[in-house]
Amino acid sequence: MSTENNAFFAQRRRYQQILCERFNIDAEIYHAVSHLLAPLAVPFVRRKGEYLQHAGEVARYLYWITEGVARSGYTTSTGTEITITFSVESHSAPPYHDLLAANHGEPARYFVIAETALQGFRIDWQALSLMLETQKALRIYHTKTLEYLLPQEARRSYMHIAASASDRLTTFHNDFPGLEDRISQKVIASYLEITPQYLSQLLNGAVMQVR
Repeated sequence: MSTENNAFFAQRRRYQQILCERFNIDAEIYHAVSHLLAPLAVPFVRRKGEYLQHAGEVARYLYWITEGVARSGYTTSTGTEITITFSVESHSAPPYHDLLAANHGEPARYFVIAETALQGFRIDWQALSLMLETQKALRIYHTKTLEYLLPQEARRSYMHIAASASDRLTTFHNDFPGLEDRISQKVIASYLEITPQYLSQLLNGAVMQVR
């Protein structure tokens, strides 16, 4: 991939303010990291239902989503799919612990699938990990990213263990505003770990309360 990755730079400009605010970084660090990542960034496209990553395989890529919705999850021993998170525009996939596992040659726990048509850029994780060892700006960016991601993951884990289904639904709406209109209720139910029928009851109850 050429260092002149104009499409990648265009998307980085598009999401600069969002990402700088999300990770609490300044424009100088953001631009430095964009230039470091550009030679590694390869455009990708997936149709709805196509996989970015299969569970049980070593994660190879960090996927940065610029259009669409990706879903990460796992399949239980009984064949039930459980969704653990969604990646929408400006976010990345797979879950970070799958990438950490890849550093030790361990397989990913989770699949990542295109829940809608997807566009974005994939970055070779091994190459990125090697770059982290030598590039200060990238290490700062990486640290700030972790400071954002890890509390998010911990909060969602607690939510699934301790919160009621109604509270989980409220948190879903807060974490992923507008996502309900882009994906199926079946998928939302798999994230909330409830049945689609119960989700329908919760949503109807919320409508009644608003009225």
